[in-house]
Amino acid sequence: MMMEVFDLELDSDKEDQVEKGRTEKSRETSPVAADSEEDGLTMRPLTILQPTAPMPVTTTTTTGQANNTTAGSISGSPSPKRPKQKRENTITASTFDDLYELTGETLGKGAYAAVQACRSRITEKEYAVKIIEKRPGHSRGRIIKEIETFHICEGHRNVVQLLEYFEEKDKFYLIFEKMLGGPLLHHIQRRIAFTEQEASLVVKDIATALKFLHHKGIAHRDVKPENILCTFPDKVSPVKLCDLDLASKISGVYSARNAITTPELQSPVGSAEFMAPEVVDAFVGEALKYDKRCDMWSLGVILYIMLC
Repeated sequence: MMMEVFDLELDSDKEDQVEKGRTEKSRETSPVAADSEEDGLTMRPLTILQPTAPMPVTTTTTTGQANNTTAGSISGSPSPKRPKQKRENTITASTFDDLYELTGETLGKGAYAAVQACRSRITEKEYAVKIIEKRPGHSRGRIIKEIETFHICEGHRNVVQLLEYFEEKDKFYLIFEKMLGGPLLHHIQRRIAFTEQEASLVVKDIATALKFLHHKGIAHRDVKPENILCTFPDKVSPVKLCDLDLASKISGVYSARNAITTPELQSPVGSAEFMAPEVVDAFVGEALKYDKRCDMWSLGVILYIMLC
């Protein structure tokens, strides 16, 4: 909007011709100036711009979304820098106890580790945690190898999923999905025998998991009912393979068909009842090596137990 204001100036006979010309022009365009000349005063109209409204300034909230607000400052001037604020939904956790709490339910136990139920402090959802103590004879590299193997199996429907892990001063905490059906061994002990249809579904799921591992150059080497977990408590299938602690190293060689195959193995490990003959021979010193086919022998023993 344009405004008109008037500035008063003294009229003088000594003004030069230029100033008189300006006065003459003011008389013609401004009736107020013409009326005021008689009093010795000349009124000259001036025009200025009215101050505009303040410019909108963009600020950032704690959730990271931009909001348009009006700043009470001079238009066009930069807004002062605001100190950085921590986001409200940011969670900082460094230990297992920061995010989880044990429920007291024991799911399994071994020489160096125990599996217990735990609950998320945020979602209240239950998980299974494998607590591994750092002891002489159970190296850190062995634990890291197991974690890496589970990472390779991420997303496979027949391998238990590792969600996250914590390494603390004296322990490792590996957080897994909780399988409500428990180990296959409990179902065998409760039912004694399964139908051929039920047994075939179990074998199919485990064979699918072993095929995946073998294609990646990994032999499980400890396939047994305790390491096969059922999804539901009221039926035996579907099942998932777990406990990759004794799995072979993540390495392989390329065959003529460009498929990764497991290398020849030398360390005899596993459970005696489910060991393949070649693994037993390596254990007693009568053989020097074996390969991934040891897992198929163990799966055959499980099938026999389920049917008989």
